[in-house]
Amino acid sequence: MNIIHRFFRKIKQLIKPTYQNIHKTASVAPDIMVYNPNYLVMEENTRISSKSIIMNVYAKFIMKRYSGAAVNLTVITGNHPQIPGRYYRTISKKKENLDISLYDKDVIVNEDVWIGCNVTLLSGVTIGRSSIIAAGSVVTKSMPPYCVIAGVPAKPIKIKWTIDEIIFHEQTLFSKEEQYSKEWLLEEFAKYNLKVQ
Repeated sequence: MNIIHRFFRKIKQLIKPTYQNIHKTASVAPDIMVYNPNYLVMEENTRISSKSIIMNVYAKFIMKRYSGAAVNLTVITGNHPQIPGRYYRTISKKKENLDISLYDKDVIVNEDVWIGCNVTLLSGVTIGRSSIIAAGSVVTKSMPPYCVIAGVPAKPIKIKWTIDEIIFHEQTLFSKEEQYSKEWLLEEFAKYNLKVQ
């Protein structure tokens, strides 16, 4: 009887992963697939919706406060090593003692980000605070804050608010230490040739 009990407990653990780094106010849909539950970090009031896949074997997926994702989010924190004269499927990062940090990098979604349905986030990207990622986008590079992001590959297409609205948002929701200055924001937007209203 003890063996049967242990068997079913093990099956239950495989089906429903134990999340150690998820805030009590965060929610994860029951049907998502997470490759490494220990590398899923979700801060307060975050949500990942159904049918999402988090491929985070050696690097973390971090979702910061009050961010959320619609259905079918795909996050891939790693890449396959490529070696001349070898099929990529014959190369094992662990067995060949390769530097994993060259291939696997954290994916970070900052505070107050909305991710539309069917979005893909690739290894090493950081999504800026309070941005919106349009449905179907594939994000291959880090993105600035307060932008609407869209496309394959995704790029920031516009700033979502006026600079005064952004400063009000910053001052209302974030501590002095966390707030972005107007100067810093204008510099960030200029890097992407985004027109400030």
